[in-house]
Amino acid sequence: IGLVRAYGTAQLPRAAELAFDVRFAAAALGVMVVAALAVSIVPMLFGGRADLMTALRSGGRGAGSRGISGKARRALIVSELAGSLVLVASAGLLVRSLSRQMGAKLGFDAVHGATFEVSLPPLRYPERAFNTGMEHAAAVRFLGAALDNIRSLPGVSAAGIGKPLPLSGEQQASVFTPEGDLPALPPGALSPIAQFTVASQGMIRALGATLLAGRDFSEADRTDGVPVVIVNQAMARWLWPGKDAVGRRIHVGGPGDPRSFPWMTVIGVVGNMKRYALTETPRPEMIVPFTQNPYLTFGTMQFVVRSNLQTSALVPAVQRAIAAADPAIPIAHVRTIDDLVATSAANARFVTRFMESFGLVALLLTIVGVYGVIAYSVQQRRQEFAVRRALGAGTREILRLVLSEGLNLAAVGVAAGLSLTVAAGLGLRHLLFGVSPFDPATVVASIAVIAGVALAASLVPAVAAARVEPRAALEE
Repeated sequence: IGLVRAYGTAQLPRAAELAFDVRFAAAALGVMVVAALAVSIVPMLFGGRADLMTALRSGGRGAGSRGISGKARRALIVSELAGSLVLVASAGLLVRSLSRQMGAKLGFDAVHGATFEVSLPPLRYPERAFNTGMEHAAAVRFLGAALDNIRSLPGVSAAGIGKPLPLSGEQQASVFTPEGDLPALPPGALSPIAQFTVASQGMIRALGATLLAGRDFSEADRTDGVPVVIVNQAMARWLWPGKDAVGRRIHVGGPGDPRSFPWMTVIGVVGNMKRYALTETPRPEMIVPFTQNPYLTFGTMQFVVRSNLQTSALVPAVQRAIAAADPAIPIAHVRTIDDLVATSAANARFVTRFMESFGLVALLLTIVGVYGVIAYSVQQRRQEFAVRRALGAGTREILRLVLSEGLNLAAVGVAAGLSLTVAAGLGLRHLLFGVSPFDPATVVASIAVIAGVALAASLVPAVAAARVEPRAALEE
């Protein structure tokens, strides 16, 4: 419960409310009792049916391993091995998927960056709605002054505003109309839609994104200037494939929109950035300057600061810079860019760790089960091993004989579990990124793990068998 509270709060609803419950503990205990009774049925049914004369003649040599109960034990261990293969392979697929997610190209630099938010009270920073947007002169003045103060801080190389910032958990999109021919729409789409980001000069640099063509916003991009927009690479390729996007024009709103949204001239093309998830396919995006009265409200704005300072030293300095512009405005939700990336992968990491824990428990049970079966078999065959030793069998031969029994169990378990592993991969495919549900490397590695576990569990009984003293065993 403590581990779930510590690591699963963000992924499980109301995880913080989890507590020990006697009813569930009693239910779990009941399941254990039922399981214990269930596995006792086979020896109970067949234990009393043994033929007395056959048992006395065999002297117990191998009787425990060749009877019905011995076959049942092996069937259970084979089932356990098959289940372990499924869990280990599933955990391996999720681990590889998580690794691919964390190594995915973000489109921006995830180091040396910190983000925070400021909320602007509407009474202090009023907005006025008009036909095609919102006018927020006071907010523009404050945000501009705050950015100037932050950029002047020692150790700060760039700062900007972006709403929403990449991987911040927010989404904004808008219908738009390009000048000229309308592009082919994605399946199911009724009109051209693109992600809509409000930004300042310097946001691209502060994020460490790449400006592929054109220029960034400048001081000249204000309400009395030509409306401008920066598009991402996905939007440029969609609207103008094989052509230069700079100089083209688009405007917010559909072709039949009664409002007269101004035409915006494309001044730059930025590389695709992961906006909402590490696994997403790049979507078309348009970025507009916050100084040109974009249509959305400025209630909360997000800053990104690029600095070589530690976050603990940067935050107080940033707070002072914000206070210099308005002492009544605090900063909130301070995070590094690395934090944003880690949060985006939190669900995948939680599911992966959860499956890893099941896989480890399954391996532990497999070790105990295989060891128990092989150790019991060795105990039942002590006289056989004594005779073999007396007839000249060496330590290697005895070890090979016992270890092969464990590996044979593993082979049958793997064969039984392969089809289940394929089915489990198909069931997990919606959680995988960049990894096939039938990934051969993962399956081969999982088989090697199962074989290694079976071999390790058989090793101690094999050594015990190799050390059997012929005289002592035959006198028993």
